[in-house]
Amino acid sequence: MSDEAKPVLFQLGDPNEQIDTLLPTDLSPADIAHRLRLTDIHLATASRLGCTLGQDRRWGWYDRSVSGGATRDGQRVWVRTVTEQSQWVDMLFWTGNLEANKIVGVPKPIVLDSAETRDEDRWFRTEVMTLVDQAPASPIPAATTPPTIDDAWLDQLRTSLEALAAASTTREAKVQDDVTQQLREYFGDRIDPKVERWVASHGDLHWANLTAPGLVILDWEQWGLAPSGYDIATLYCHSLLVPETAAAIRDRFSHMLDSPDGRRAQLLAIARMLSRTRMGDYTDLVIPLHRLADEILGR
Repeated sequence: MSDEAKPVLFQLGDPNEQIDTLLPTDLSPADIAHRLRLTDIHLATASRLGCTLGQDRRWGWYDRSVSGGATRDGQRVWVRTVTEQSQWVDMLFWTGNLEANKIVGVPKPIVLDSAETRDEDRWFRTEVMTLVDQAPASPIPAATTPPTIDDAWLDQLRTSLEALAAASTTREAKVQDDVTQQLREYFGDRIDPKVERWVASHGDLHWANLTAPGLVILDWEQWGLAPSGYDIATLYCHSLLVPETAAAIRDRFSHMLDSPDGRRAQLLAIARMLSRTRMGDYTDLVIPLHRLADEILGR
């Protein structure tokens, strides 16, 4: 429901108008064909699931998904269709939102229904979810202005992450081999990569996956076991461009960030984000992330 991209909206109407005036002008013919194909699946599957879609559509990270509001049996809902090439379908991601229904004590959307469409080259998954009436705390993952949060919001986030950590799961958002490889690649032998405690985690906790001023945690595709502190480490790293917000996160969650696993988790989040700069993401965070890594490793 909240993939890593700024929302791009278009209105339904004549298909030719979608191409000429309502789709971004810098899209290639292949990109346009992809969007139209995904839109067709989204509309058809939503109708099959008994949903009447609204007019606006939101495109996800690298056009991997499209979603929007709808009504179903008189209830307002959110409908999201995600696609992946068949050879790259990871069942951890594919069913994450649905499997997160079993998590208790965490404010989050609930998947009400789902359906899949499979072609030779691509899979499509449509999910009908409860509608969240709060806006994302930031339109992009790394906040550039202070999110509308207060002490009560931070308290609820802490309680929610504690409830999540107590959930039982065999899903794995991270595994030791990957942690070791990433920490070794970026930081050599300056940190012991061995994780002491694994807990159920969201796996992608940034500001576009959190709502404010009321807290709801969005996008549960990646949830599973990860090093203790990984979620708050990820959020902290996505806060570095807003010093007052970063300070509030560090103050409230220092017991997690300053633990051995918390330091590993911060370095793991840093490595992940730095690897994404090759794709053009997080370019403004390169220096702050390096400075944070130096601070952690220098302790």
